[in-house]
Amino acid sequence: MLELKNIYKSYQLSDNRQEVLKDINISFRKNEFVSILGPSGSGKTTLLNIIGGIDNYDSGDLIIDNISTTKYTNSNWDNYRNKKIGFVFQNYNLIDHLSIFDNVRLALTLSGLSKNEVYNKSVDALKSVGLIEHINKKPNQLSGGQMQRVAIARAIVKNPDIIVADEPTGALDSKTSAEIMKILKDISKNRLVIMVTHNQELAKEYSSRIVSIEDGKIINDSNPYKVINKDKNEISSNKSLKFITSLELSFKNLLTKRKRAILTSFACSIGIIGIALVLSITNGVNKYIKDVEVNSINDYPIIIERNTYDVFETVSLPRKKCENNKVCINDEKNGLIIKNNIKDFKNYIDINDKFKKYATNIVSSYDIDLNVYNKDYKKIDKDLFKELNFSDYSIVYGRKPKEYNEIVIVLDKNNYLSKDFLSYLNLDINKTHFTYNEIINNSFKLILNTDYYKKEENHYVDYSNNLEFIKNIVNSGVDLKIVGILNSEESMNSCIGYTEKLNKYLIDNISKTEIYRDQINSKKTNVTNNTNFDDFDNTYESLEKFLGVYEINNPSKISIYAKDYKSKEKIISLINEYNEKQTDKDKIKYNDMMKLLVDTLLNILNVISYVLIGFASISLVVSSIMISIITYISVLERTKEIGVLRAIGASKKDIKKIFNAETIIEGFLAGVIGIIITKFLSVFINLIVRNIIDIKNISILSINNIFSLIILSILVNLLSGLKPSITASNKNIVDAFRCD
Repeated sequence: MLELKNIYKSYQLSDNRQEVLKDINISFRKNEFVSILGPSGSGKTTLLNIIGGIDNYDSGDLIIDNISTTKYTNSNWDNYRNKKIGFVFQNYNLIDHLSIFDNVRLALTLSGLSKNEVYNKSVDALKSVGLIEHINKKPNQLSGGQMQRVAIARAIVKNPDIIVADEPTGALDSKTSAEIMKILKDISKNRLVIMVTHNQELAKEYSSRIVSIEDGKIINDSNPYKVINKDKNEISSNKSLKFITSLELSFKNLLTKRKRAILTSFACSIGIIGIALVLSITNGVNKYIKDVEVNSINDYPIIIERNTYDVFETVSLPRKKCENNKVCINDEKNGLIIKNNIKDFKNYIDINDKFKKYATNIVSSYDIDLNVYNKDYKKIDKDLFKELNFSDYSIVYGRKPKEYNEIVIVLDKNNYLSKDFLSYLNLDINKTHFTYNEIINNSFKLILNTDYYKKEENHYVDYSNNLEFIKNIVNSGVDLKIVGILNSEESMNSCIGYTEKLNKYLIDNISKTEIYRDQINSKKTNVTNNTNFDDFDNTYESLEKFLGVYEINNPSKISIYAKDYKSKEKIISLINEYNEKQTDKDKIKYNDMMKLLVDTLLNILNVISYVLIGFASISLVVSSIMISIITYISVLERTKEIGVLRAIGASKKDIKKIFNAETIIEGFLAGVIGIIITKFLSVFINLIVRNIIDIKNISILSINNIFSLIILSILVNLLSGLKPSITASNKNIVDAFRCD
């Protein structure tokens, strides 16, 4: 079963090498109680450690079931210790933070047994040594004899072939020693028990065989044995330590040092808190900006202009610096005016019902300057007039306009009217407020652009500077009636609103005038002075705008007001569908100023966030150094536990798992603490910001942020503990037992 052939073992001590075992040859039966006697320093413990697989021999061979161990790998030795060997130590080597049940159960963690089997076997082992009533006690609650019984139960629970006991009675009184020896003798009836002891009397009384060793050599064997059975019996491979078991062991260890664990986790959470606060405020500001974009959906429509810039590309596209002594020219893609085929696109909108489905209003603008005068023949600033989408405005007084000649006064969101309006409305500019009736009981006069011209001989003369002429045409102009007063939460300035019907009225009536017909019939000639256009396209466009010579299906601008944010995305998709069918020249370029503004703000915010996260991450680096130190301290504190685990067959990889599990637990705890503190601080941040600038929920931590930060915390702690965990896994088993 077990043979040692020509075993030599030595240790390097300073500059000298000391031989401990010299040509050891011995074989053991499958079941006997062997006591190894000898003075201190004779090599008996080293011999026991080699038999137990926790120390290596220099030369010779240890043969297990007729299989040589000379080519054993670390994994083979782990399997051997787990399947074949049970250890009983003089100082018990129980793990203090585990109950005696968990100490015994620990030996089965690599067995691959079910939970019920592990439980039943552990209970049976404790029953066999008479400790079932102490099953939930910790080692420090037991006597020395009871602790040694726990060690024996741990040794036999996995039913090994060999029990090795190193001075099992060395720290016990005579009565307790006798009890332990009786237990070991009973065990030897079914398996091999090899015990190292100084007590010759106990050895002679209980052992079936006594081997004496002196100066590293066997000098006497009371019942020698020569191996007869040559059958080979391979040791089955070992199961690795389950990660859940690693977590359990580490968690119970952390519970014994809970104050330190909590303080360490809190310190590690500071970096997480910093990053979490930056993310939460970034989320809140992002949401606020997005909400502004959504709420302003009708104040900032999608705009398609006849002549436009590709604003997005102009802003975002980087340009290299022009070479010295040269002037570089932009191509169209870099921001020059782009000409949209707006006429064809308007036809596409008119026949596509989906636009009407997603838009509250589609406004066609013609760059017509409204020529409006008050009762005193004072021309009203054209910039005060706006064609509006009235669905987003609330009625303060009166009603919304229905006919082409109906207009409304739009107040700002606080119901204020600018002083510019007062003189136009013939109101006293020194008064601070007016009744609705005082404002609404007014009207203006509208004239056409073409009304300023009078035909003389073969061309048209501009009389816009002739006051008497102006009075005559104003008196015969169209009455614009103020039918209501409106406002909106988003209205920043007061203005005069009108409907698209007014544009259509102007175009229809201009098209009936003589100057319009003459200009249409002679496009290359300026009918106001009978000269040819030098640059037909640009000059004629200027004259077109000045005269108001427009086609109803060829506006200068189309504004599409979406119903909501999702509808806006649908409208953009429709525009993209249109562009896919067009050549590059005919593709429509649209502008979405709110999106441009929002994207710019979000980009700036993200850059600031990255910088702040970078600063907050410095504390994570400090935390990682601290975790590395704390884990290394834990390795030193748990050295005995490492030795016990290696003795029962745990591999180096299993030891790494245990300490990695500890850093994972601390990382998880640090992440949770960081999230809780961030949530707590967010309540106060939100209250303060809401009271100061009336913005709700400026600090928002999303579920994704929470999970990501906890995972980040775990990863930082795990990486920080890798080096100490490797140090732990590389600890020599014998040295681990020597460390207290």
